Amino acid sequence: MKLINKILMCAATAAITLSASAQSADRESLGFFDASSYPQLRLPLGPKTYALLEEGNVAIPGNVVYHNASVDGPSMIKQANASNVDLIFNYTNLHEESPIEVERFEPKKRRQVIRIGNVVIKTRPKEVKEGPHHPRPGYACAYLYRDVSFYITVSKPDGTVLYENFVGESGEFNSGWWPVEHLAVDSVQRAASYLTLDNLIRRNSKTLKDLVGASYMMYAKKVTCYYGKKKKRTKGEDPYAEMNEAVEKLKKGSALIKINEWDIESFKSVTEGCVDVWEKELKNADLKDKNARINEEIACGLNYNIGVYYLFCKEYDKAAKYFKEVVMLDKRFGDCRYFAENCDKWQLEKMAYEKMMATPEPATESAPAQ
Repeated sequence: MKLINKILMCAATAAITLSASAQSADRESLGFFDASSYPQLRLPLGPKTYALLEEGNVAIPGNVVYHNASVDGPSMIKQANASNVDLIFNYTNLHEESPIEVERFEPKKRRQVIRIGNVVIKTRPKEVKEGPHHPRPGYACAYLYRDVSFYITVSKPDGTVLYENFVGESGEFNSGWWPVEHLAVDSVQRAASYLTLDNLIRRNSKTLKDLVGASYMMYAKKVTCYYGKKKKRTKGEDPYAEMNEAVEKLKKGSALIKINEWDIESFKSVTEGCVDVWEKELKNADLKDKNARINEEIACGLNYNIGVYYLFCKEYDKAAKYFKEVVMLDKRFGDCRYFAENCDKWQLEKMAYEKMMATPEPATESAPAQ
């Protein structure tokens, strides 16, 4: 019995040692990164500056445009004046009208319409019978018609208009019957409170962000890298020295991308040769032997690193290929699924932008000769 127990203990110890001796991929965070969307207008990539104008004048604190029309983003920076900027957003014909009328309840009188300013609104289309749960003589119902609108142009400093649009919205509101007039007025004003010039400009600025590439495809996403870690008992030179040296280059390059995501040339210069090193290591992978120098976990780390490299280069189709390889091999690399799924979508957005820029601009009609 003692002999059997001793054999079992030796076998368990050997299994634990074998598991602990397997090579592993050590994870390290590169930080949190953003990725700008691609412009839907004919604009160059990279950081751009812009100015906000209200009726042709630079918007200042206190102006409705200044507080609601910002399109700040990873590639769009607002300036305090309109000189030496890349884009000018000019808001004109800002309009907000909110006429209000109050109708008193009269059981024997059936009014069909009420005029509010230049707008005629139908009221009480059905006769209301007096009762304990119905309005009584003297009750008030407030009617409000709100109309808000503005005109927006996005142009270059030389006057070239890239985008222009009239944005407007209107609505009819009523308070229902209230025993006191001011309660009816308060109620209808609350019902219409969402429809304001401030809110309309703010909502439209989200559309403009997409148009000029000031929105995000990826926002504050944590990105990691993987080092190769040798067996604890392995003596001699580090078998992952070259691979890990390439990871150090990736870390240095990622710092440049964090400062400016479009500084891809500098990133490639710092990380030159990294992908070649990792691709060479992948050729030696043995996915079935966890004690192999390039086992399944190390191979996943290598694929992940290459995926990150192409992610920072904005070559999303290539990045997706390597992230998907990791997802197939090892589900423990959880964020790979996020990148694998989204890189395909980002590549489509990039291709749409490149197709637009490659298409010749429509010729403008010239004025007839005099």
